[in-house]
Amino acid sequence: MALYRGIGSAGTEALLADVTKQAQIAVTAQTNAKASADNATAANTAVQDVAASAKTITDNINSINTVSNDITHVNTVGTDLALTTPKINTVANAIANVNLVGTDLALTTPKITTVAGGITNVNLVGNAIANVNLVGNAITNVNHVATDIANVNHVGTDLALGTPKINTVAASIANVNLVGTDLALTTPKINTVANAIANVNTVGTDLALATPKINTVAGSIANVNLVGTDLALAAPKITTVATDIVKVRTVADNITAIQGASAAANTATTKASEASNSATAASDSVTNINSKFLGALATASRPASPATGAIYYDTDTSQLKIFTGTIYQNAVFNTSNAVFATDNITLLNNNAGYLTTVDYTAVTNTPTLGTSSALNVGTSASNVVQLDGSAKLPAVDGSQLTGLGGGVTAASLLKYGAL
Repeated sequence: MALYRGIGSAGTEALLADVTKQAQIAVTAQTNAKASADNATAANTAVQDVAASAKTITDNINSINTVSNDITHVNTVGTDLALTTPKINTVANAIANVNLVGTDLALTTPKITTVAGGITNVNLVGNAIANVNLVGNAITNVNHVATDIANVNHVGTDLALGTPKINTVAASIANVNLVGTDLALTTPKINTVANAIANVNTVGTDLALATPKINTVAGSIANVNLVGTDLALAAPKITTVATDIVKVRTVADNITAIQGASAAANTATTKASEASNSATAASDSVTNINSKFLGALATASRPASPATGAIYYDTDTSQLKIFTGTIYQNAVFNTSNAVFATDNITLLNNNAGYLTTVDYTAVTNTPTLGTSSALNVGTSASNVVQLDGSAKLPAVDGSQLTGLGGGVTAASLLKYGAL
């Protein structure tokens, strides 16, 4: 800066110019000073940052040294992180499990080491994880099987047979279920059976016979039940029978005779009843004969309108007459000269001009003689009754005659040969 040297026009302008220049220099110096101050501040900040970084590095030098010593793994991690799907991210997502693994590895005997030693089995399990899950879902049943593995082994041994018994059980699973239901009861019936297994075996042996006795018992189960009911009484009748078993055996030994006597008694009762019925019928027949048979009468003395079927012996014509309901007709006729169906008759053959012998059944245009024309004469079944030489009826059974009246008795019928 120039010194001030007085006032004057020329000097004044020179001075002003000089002052202006000096002022500009001062401003530039001030600007540079500020810039230097700013740079100093920035440098100080940078130094401070470097110092902080240096402190951080110092504070973490052990970690840095650790990373440096394991730089290969760090590089591996760096390479993995450069992948589209870094494996380290997968690990990070499962960090809880990683921590569990880490904790396990810190043990004296890590479980993961045990797993690694059996990795083949682990892989087998992994390949069959669906089945493992099924087993896991049914672990209660698996535990049951494990608890009863001896029986399971028995089942396995049975299934290896040509005809497994378990198949037989499966075929009767309904019965098996019934047994299972019974075993769940407070007092299973199957236990009762087990306690009496000797009797059950006896029944089984019997059922194997060609004619099981138990079938006989089943066929008489009503009687068996009666016996059971009796035995439940305070004083069973069967006990009384057992006490007198000797007498019972005597009866049994003579049962045929007893049954015969019983049958005879029944027959006697039946015959007595039949005899009584016959006596009643005979009495009724006599009554009917007495009501229907009018006796021996002259034609003029016979009743005009007796009961239909009434008969009497006509003393004028020596004929047995019967009333048809409207008129009297002969009850019997003389067959001494009659021709019967079994006889042959001689007929004139107009075409040949001579007689020939033919059966009556071959003759046409014969008169209607009724059914009696084909019957034999006699007193047997289905015979026509014929009067004897004295115009009397032969001896016949008149027990079937009905409707006889007029006080005619069997004695009077005998008198006139009607019986």
